[in-house]
Amino acid sequence: MQEFDKLVDIIKRLRKECPWDSKQTPSTLTPLFFEEVYELWGSLGDKDKMEEELGDILLLVVMTALAANIDIVELIKRLQAKLIHRHPHVFGDEKVATPEEVLKLWERVKGKPLLEELPDLPALALAAFVQRKASKKGFDWHNVEGVIEKIKEELEELQHASADKQREEYGDLLFAVAHLGNFLGLDPETALKAAVCKFKRRFQKVLDKLKDNPNMALEEMEAIWEKAKEEE
Repeated sequence: MQEFDKLVDIIKRLRKECPWDSKQTPSTLTPLFFEEVYELWGSLGDKDKMEEELGDILLLVVMTALAANIDIVELIKRLQAKLIHRHPHVFGDEKVATPEEVLKLWERVKGKPLLEELPDLPALALAAFVQRKASKKGFDWHNVEGVIEKIKEELEELQHASADKQREEYGDLLFAVAHLGNFLGLDPETALKAAVCKFKRRFQKVLDKLKDNPNMALEEMEAIWEKAKEEE
């Protein structure tokens, strides 16, 4: 595609002539993907913003490939072959009728043990990912009540844990809470981000009042918080 070729040429020139771009390596560029993906996540629902963020991710893909001396054409050919290989129900004779059957087919076609390779995801997202994989093999509770009981169990263990066991028990609690999202059809990263934004929105009203009264008592701050909560 002509426009894509033009983009690659622009990035190649940046790699040669821009002091910052020319110094970038796969190691320095890869962490930026997390930042850009989260910005894309935050842009959902805003088409113009999504277009901008997707462009930033495309820039990183091309620049990282060039920094790693990966041929863009060969990269695309490899992706094409991979897509065809993993979709025999589209490009071959396999028959599937539901998204669940497609996922089972993918696991069979990939031919890898279920948890052989873990993606480099944020911890909550990784926990949910691992739990979904285990669930596909039947290693899961039968209903959401079982998960809730597990959360209660882990919370009690944390409450009674010795200092050297607290981190382990805290991790177990977070792991169980992340799994609750799978049962509710909720992504833990998205849910937690929404909670953080809600906290920021409400606490900003507390901060606004603190400007006039920096020695405000906790009880007064809590009253402002509750009012902000009621106004939403």
